[in-house]
Amino acid sequence: MLRGVFDIYELIVAGIVWIFLFVPVLLVGRACHLSRAITIFVYLWHTLCSFLMISIVLNIGGDEIAYYEGAISGITFSGKYIDIGVGTMFIYWITHVVIDFFDFGFISTFMIFNFIGSVGVVIFGGVISDLQRSGYFYDRAWIWACVALPGLSIWTTSIGKDAFSILAIGLFLKGSMSPRSLPMLGLAVFLMFLVRPHIGIPMALSMAIMTSKGGRTAVSGVIGPAVVAVILLVMLPILTQRLGLVDLSNDSLTDYVSRQGGSVLNRDDGAFWYSQPLPVRWMMTAFYPTILSASGFMEFGVALENIVLMGFFGFLLWRTRFMTRFQREDLHLVLLMLGIWIMLGSLMYNSGLAARQKWMFMPIMLYLALKYSNSVNRREQAAISFKC
Repeated sequence: MLRGVFDIYELIVAGIVWIFLFVPVLLVGRACHLSRAITIFVYLWHTLCSFLMISIVLNIGGDEIAYYEGAISGITFSGKYIDIGVGTMFIYWITHVVIDFFDFGFISTFMIFNFIGSVGVVIFGGVISDLQRSGYFYDRAWIWACVALPGLSIWTTSIGKDAFSILAIGLFLKGSMSPRSLPMLGLAVFLMFLVRPHIGIPMALSMAIMTSKGGRTAVSGVIGPAVVAVILLVMLPILTQRLGLVDLSNDSLTDYVSRQGGSVLNRDDGAFWYSQPLPVRWMMTAFYPTILSASGFMEFGVALENIVLMGFFGFLLWRTRFMTRFQREDLHLVLLMLGIWIMLGSLMYNSGLAARQKWMFMPIMLYLALKYSNSVNRREQAAISFKC
């Protein structure tokens, strides 16, 4: 059923799709003030990672095949008929729509998700470029370093939730840099809720914090939190139903964690993961595997990348006096980063999933680390200079 892998016609179609989608990627890069050279690099690098994922999936299998085959048959791997929904069902549905409308093969469908992920990385690169233009750091090499991180691209190239996740995070960061970006923030929360509702909720709360303290008029300061409150009232019942929670009580949450732990004890390193203390699992979520624990070429590459990420995180701790000196405008991002980090480390899973899902909070950490790289608090320094 995997059309478009060896058929020449389908490969040509995939190439046409890739070229056609190059134009909107360039337009997004221009709108985000990202140089054309970096934008082109992101799309080419992202595509290279996409074909690496295709090779891995075809050789050892993966959820991408289940999504594609289910989209063709109209039935998910669990036997349910595909319909519009959130989470996994949304990926089945959108893949089904793409295949049904365009009759795309496997690689062509990959290129659609590759495009979505590329746009997310380009927007993130534009956010980092805006920091450089604002004088938070001066070496343009940091922009290249951030967009070239393999973990940022390799997981967001394939058929699945990660492409939409990085797009949502990119839009949220971009929207956070402007006081008049409520529609962009709302779109980011909506996209995240479509693929990962449990992450959409802390994003909505973060949006409420930002709009309540950042609105320039009384109206915006009231409407923003009100809209978010309505969104949460709709999202919470759906989320509790999907997670199998009777309610949000302590007993219900404890039962959910126990079920999650029991379901993965026989999968990969699930038993090892759940044998660790909670603080250790939080750190493993972000920085595991290490060089010493890596086995195989892929894990070794992830371990090297984790060293870089640990350097960024350590630098952020140092420059902010161990998270005690943040600008008021960044409070919602700090809380969002920590909220997602703690949630993922507490309720899930194993190191394989950690390597993918940590990229829902790692871009925020990279953004904050670079923003505070030039000074602990540029506003405080400006105020001191003004008084002098």
